[in-house]
Amino acid sequence: MPVSPIPAGYHTVTPYVSVPDARKAIDFLKRAFGAETTETLSEDSDCNIRHAEIKIGDSMLMLVRLATSGSPGQQSSTCMWRIATDGTNVRCRPERNP
Repeated sequence: MPVSPIPAGYHTVTPYVSVPDARKAIDFLKRAFGAETTETLSEDSDCNIRHAEIKIGDSMLMLVRLATSGSPGQQSSTCMWRIATDGTNVRCRPERNP
């Protein structure tokens, strides 16, 4: 039986959002939308959450702590779970695959 690259409970595309304070964002999402924390990873030495995964309804959302270095950082991205990555790479970058 083949193993799915998409983790249980996730859809093909999962939003990945950068926030200044993940703990506050999670508290808001719980209060406003009934979100449930499914995983919290990588707390730093100040107990700031650096990565978390939450569930709202039947959808997952990943949160990451916004970079605090000199650069403004990326506000959001997506995580796309794929089964056949080679074919996807060819379709996405045809100039590299004649």
